[in-house]
Amino acid sequence: MIEEREVISLFLALFAIAIAVRNRRSLATLPAFPLFVAAGLVLAFGLVVTILEGLAWGSFFNTIEHVSYGSSSLLLAIWAWAAYGRREPGSVPAREREGVARKDGA
Repeated sequence: MIEEREVISLFLALFAIAIAVRNRRSLATLPAFPLFVAAGLVLAFGLVVTILEGLAWGSFFNTIEHVSYGSSSLLLAIWAWAAYGRREPGSVPAREREGVARKDGA
């Protein structure tokens, strides 16, 4: 059985993907951009599999769904580390080195 919230989640994800495709040039400036895209696409795949789970082979698709969600979370964590967390102890982040002021005034 397909649940309404699963379909709504898929439509929201597809809407977010459409916006990302439309703004791909500006998004491509993100550090480690391919990892970010991979995390989003694996999450969207998990949402599709969630709906398939309600139609046939429930146990199989349930496993694939949870593997997809776990993989997406792992990819997003790796992206965050690769993009923002990889620094030598005592180093200054690039935005501060370039003189860009932070919003909190630091």
